[in-house]
Amino acid sequence: MGKRNVKSLKFNPFPDPKKGTGRKDAIKEQRMDQTAWKCKLKDFLSASDAGLIKLLRADRLLHAIENMDKRMMQLRKAWVEEKEKLIAFGNGKTWMNIEADEATFTTTDFKDCAEDPAKPVAWEQWCGIIQRGCPQTLLLKRLSPTTRSPGPGAIRKAEWKPLATEHLQDRCVVLHTDAAKSFRLRLPGVLHDHIKHYKKRIKVKGKWVWKPPTYVKLITHKDPKSGLPIKTKGGTQIIDRAWRYLKDRIKLNQNCTVGSPLMRIKIRSAQYEYWHRNADLWLACGTLCAESAPEDFWELRRKHPQLPLALPQLLTRSFTRCSSRVVDFFPGQQGGKMLVELQDGQRIETVLIEHAGPKPRSTVCVSSQIGCKMGCRFCATGTMGLRGQLSAGEILEQLLHAKRWARKEAPVRNVVFMGMGEPLDNYENVMAAVKVMPEHAFGVALKNVTISTVGVPGRIRALGHEIPAGPNLALSLHAPTQDLRIELVPTARGLVLEDLMREVDDYGEVTGNKVMMEYILIADVNSSDRCAHQLGTLLANCKALVMLNIIPYNPTASGDEHGYRSPTDADCRRFKFIVAEYRRQWDAANAGADGQAGAPLLCTVRWSTVPGQAQAAACGQLALQTPALKAADIEDVPGVSRTLRLPTWSSQNTQPVQMFLMGNVLSPWWFFITSLLLGAGIGTMYSGKFSLRRIISN
Repeated sequence: MGKRNVKSLKFNPFPDPKKGTGRKDAIKEQRMDQTAWKCKLKDFLSASDAGLIKLLRADRLLHAIENMDKRMMQLRKAWVEEKEKLIAFGNGKTWMNIEADEATFTTTDFKDCAEDPAKPVAWEQWCGIIQRGCPQTLLLKRLSPTTRSPGPGAIRKAEWKPLATEHLQDRCVVLHTDAAKSFRLRLPGVLHDHIKHYKKRIKVKGKWVWKPPTYVKLITHKDPKSGLPIKTKGGTQIIDRAWRYLKDRIKLNQNCTVGSPLMRIKIRSAQYEYWHRNADLWLACGTLCAESAPEDFWELRRKHPQLPLALPQLLTRSFTRCSSRVVDFFPGQQGGKMLVELQDGQRIETVLIEHAGPKPRSTVCVSSQIGCKMGCRFCATGTMGLRGQLSAGEILEQLLHAKRWARKEAPVRNVVFMGMGEPLDNYENVMAAVKVMPEHAFGVALKNVTISTVGVPGRIRALGHEIPAGPNLALSLHAPTQDLRIELVPTARGLVLEDLMREVDDYGEVTGNKVMMEYILIADVNSSDRCAHQLGTLLANCKALVMLNIIPYNPTASGDEHGYRSPTDADCRRFKFIVAEYRRQWDAANAGADGQAGAPLLCTVRWSTVPGQAQAAACGQLALQTPALKAADIEDVPGVSRTLRLPTWSSQNTQPVQMFLMGNVLSPWWFFITSLLLGAGIGTMYSGKFSLRRIISN
């Protein structure tokens, strides 16, 4: 093959030191520089976010980062000289060790990273050439849609945007080989082709020169997942890559601008993380456990046979899936209540609420504390006092328990922090749990998470700034004036109502989310027409988009001591009608027609279900109380299961007995059984031998 002529490459990535005096010193200095950079690069690739900040502070001038491309080429000198020489001569075997990743980032991906929100971020593409399995050989370049790339042909925005948005699904990137030649890689689940692109020989100023191919041939493939045809450029492969690692790592960094050196560090760190995800088998097992959250470790072994056989036994002996356990479950027609025992013996309650409809779903009402120190007079949890704070793991374990107890037809889709405790009084652990909920193991989007609070000074504003596109906010207002609110919520003395509403306005301006105003309606306390008019005036002057949620008072022992009574349905409707007559005085930020000035206030009444009250699982009733049975029923007879299921003529082939008896009175099965019993009873009455044994035998 001979020595490669670097002049033909139009650039020399590895200039040799000039000949003459001091040449050995120059070579020695260059080698020392390469060795020092190898150590720095290793630190960069393996550092966490905190480590990156320390490294950046140590190198304030950012010389190492600014010269990243040049120094990366120096690190790859030994490998590049040999491999690129083989590639230039068309040796196909070397293509198995070369990858060129091109990640397309759109405006949506970088909306949180722009320095000036008024200036939109331009569409960009990044390219990285790397030796497969060796992240230290990464060479990252920022590409332009109008210039050539290492891939086949010019990159045009009109070609790439539809391909990326339609087929990549936010988790794939497009891989390219060289424009001159591409080879079939024979990888399962990979779309590939083996089209060859030849150079052209043209005459320029009287001389014949070889011109690289500028055309791109479109190849039609069949998507292995959907079976639909997809058109790609020649030499293109579509394969599941580290897009999630890239995207999440960049989005978490709010101070990273497009094209900045810090973004390059983030991308390198994410790619390093992806390539080494299975380097350590035990570490990979921990990742699998965290992502899939299996009910037992043997299930993990069945899903991933490559794991060691001794692994489930060791994990079962040494670890447990959850530190808490469900001691008892009180089922109801629309979900149920779980009694959860923590590892220190303390107990909390979690409510599972099922919503019917064309697409049934479930909501989990999680607790954030053991007890509560707010002492709301109408709330049973307030009588317990504060016994302890729940950790982020104990909060998330409630979600795992609920996913296990929920029916498959109604999976868990929503989480509300309306159980025991004040969430913002346990701010750090609640925020840590909320940020993890969108992960694969839990599968709850942030837009489906609601945090309810009576108001802790400064925490509502902090919530809006920490997670701008995060969970929804529900404020337990309960009174239109400061004096009445102090009577119902004693801790309201520490936060004036005007200051509380100002924090709500700031939260709405930062996030643009709708704020739910919770209002426990208590007869003859805060249910008068005067209170309704005062509440309407208060909410009409809110700059944030608010929605009033009227909750009729659910009887509790604490409320009974103060003489509280539940309002009638007519009282609830009249109160809602008065408040709904008021109009907004301000335009809400990022809101539609409901948030414009002059729009009527949004009001609704949340009726607590009778089964929820019977299970002591309604709003304000969570205080570790076991629901009392009013009368003996067939479900309460020893030996008869509470979850006995019988067939019905409905679309759901299994339903609880209580639903069968109460909800399907007019079903054919109920009519058949009733007719059979009545016929047997009438027959025995005429014979003069009426007995229960005779009816059952018939």
